[in-house]
Amino acid sequence: DVNFVDCALAHFSVTIPGIRENHPYLEPGDLLHMREVNVVSRWGTGQAFEGRIVALRKREGIIRK
Repeated sequence: DVNFVDCALAHFSVTIPGIRENHPYLEPGDLLHMREVNVVSRWGTGQAFEGRIVALRKREGIIRK
C-alpha cells in the first residue's frame, strides 16, 4: 500500500509486511528499491522507483520515504 504524503516533495508512505518484526531490517537513510508488478499477470510493468527512508513507524508497520 503506497500513500502520497507530500506530492511537491515526493514524500510517500509504504506499508511493508514484517517491518514490525525487523524483517526486512530497515533504518532511516537506507535506500529502498521498488518495482511495479501487475497483480493479475504477475509480470513487471517496467516501472521502478527508489528513495531514501526518512522515517520508520514500526508499531504501525509503515515507512516513510
